[in-house]
Amino acid sequence: MVTIIQDYDPSFTRDGIGLSIGVFDGVHIGHQSILQRLYDWGQVSQLPTAVLTFEPSPVELLKPNLAPPKLTQSSQKIEILQSFGISEVFILRFNREISNMSATDFISGILADQLRAQHVVIGYDWHFGKNRGGTIATLEKYGKKYGFGVSVVEERQIDGQSVHSTRIRSAIAEGNLELAKKMLTRPHTLRGRVISGDQRGRHIGFPTANIDAGRQVLPPSGVYATSVTLKNSNSERPTIYESVTNIGIQPTFGRNTSKIEVHILDFNQEIYGKELDVVFREKIRSEMEFPDIQCLAQQIREDIKVARSILKDSCFV
Repeated sequence: MVTIIQDYDPSFTRDGIGLSIGVFDGVHIGHQSILQRLYDWGQVSQLPTAVLTFEPSPVELLKPNLAPPKLTQSSQKIEILQSFGISEVFILRFNREISNMSATDFISGILADQLRAQHVVIGYDWHFGKNRGGTIATLEKYGKKYGFGVSVVEERQIDGQSVHSTRIRSAIAEGNLELAKKMLTRPHTLRGRVISGDQRGRHIGFPTANIDAGRQVLPPSGVYATSVTLKNSNSERPTIYESVTNIGIQPTFGRNTSKIEVHILDFNQEIYGKELDVVFREKIRSEMEFPDIQCLAQQIREDIKVARSILKDSCFV
């Protein structure tokens, strides 16, 4: 279940839960260790568990010019959180009032009075409250006062370095999809809505879905073997298709604005306005400028062959 807490509503309460708190962008392997610890606590205590996260993130509100691109859309994040057996996801609308709340007021007002937390699981580097003034020591001190326990989950490392969202963003932006996959425990996936384009692909025999992915982090320009997950209009499981995705400015057509275009293989449906997940499997080549449309079309045929070869060995999960 997902519950949106609008503008710090004091009337919203829960009665005894295990809780973890954070932005959880990407829900990477470090976050997953926290979620596993929280789930285990819930199994032993036989009490519900919840994650409290923020929309927008604190940096998006307080320093929008410095806000990094997202690893996951909010809906993706919620789905991944729930996949770890968490009973409830609370989305606290982060605003100026919340940003000015001291660490002690956050503990007393939200953790103790509203959510009546019985246990809080947090990461090793967690800070909270106005100007990030609250520390693990603060939480432990007031946990004794208000009667909740605190568990601190240590860092996770990949290749000898700490895993955190900033490192994953850098790996994706640099094209190191394999490292990003290790840290996320899944391939990097863009979620976006299909928007109208100029239909150039359709005119040369390779129709594409143009994707508006918002502020998600993108890999470098180029052509990628991808898979696409398309949600159905009913309750059936989503359908997965093989695809080839181009990120770039279309230099052959003299464009200078970057676009995300997905050619879904063996597919012929109108999907304007629908939401897609584009799963990046492997880069095929860098973006190129071609002397004419015929050369471009021939290269696309070759790209499709390569993509099919890559994707036949991929596990679509």
